[in-house]
Amino acid sequence: MFSLSPSETGTPQDVLEAWSSSELQEPVLSKVILSLFIVLVLIFAFTWVLKRLSRFSGRNAAKGGLKVVESLPLGGRRMIQVVRVHDKNLVIGVTGERIELLTELNDEEQEPFGNILPLHEKKKAEG
Repeated sequence: MFSLSPSETGTPQDVLEAWSSSELQEPVLSKVILSLFIVLVLIFAFTWVLKRLSRFSGRNAAKGGLKVVESLPLGGRRMIQVVRVHDKNLVIGVTGERIELLTELNDEEQEPFGNILPLHEKKKAEG
C-alpha cells in the first residue's frame, strides 16, 4: 500500500497520483459498499417491524369484538356496513364526513344483506 509521510516531498501531481491509485481506492470502495449494504438492511428490517406491528393492531380489533360482516358500496364515498360488536349486529351508514347508526339487527333479522334496507325503512316508518 502506498503511503505518503510528512518527510517525503513531492509535487502536487505526485500527491494526486498517489490518491488516485487503485491501491487506495479499493479499501474506500469496499467500505462504501459495506456501509450502503448495512443501511439497506436496516431500512428493510425497520419496514418489516412496522408491518408486523400494524398487523398486531388489526388483530387486536378483531379479538376485541369488532368485525365488519358485510359492506355495500352506494357510490362515491358512501356505503352501508353491517358491523358485529361483541354480540350485536349494527347497520351503519358511512360517508366521507360521518358514520351514522341506521339500525340494530335482532337475531330474527339475520337476512341477506340486500334485504336490510327495506327493514330499515320499515322501522323508520313505524317509529
